[in-house]
Amino acid sequence: MQAKPIDIWISSFQDQLYYENMVKLYKEKVDKKFEAKVVQQTRRMGAELLEYNSDTGTWRFVIDM
Repeated sequence: MQAKPIDIWISSFQDQLYYENMVKLYKEKVDKKFEAKVVQQTRRMGAELLEYNSDTGTWRFVIDM
């Protein structure tokens, strides 16, 4: 039995690189059949996260209009 591929929704380019690498490493080390798609959700919606400040709760985005 093969599990369905998972979607990993992220909000920044840095997260995208990190999780794509984690998927690659998991496939190499644990399960060669594992599949996951990393989707940058904010970009799909016409925005990109530039910065998040956890001290103030401030989010900065660039929005394509």
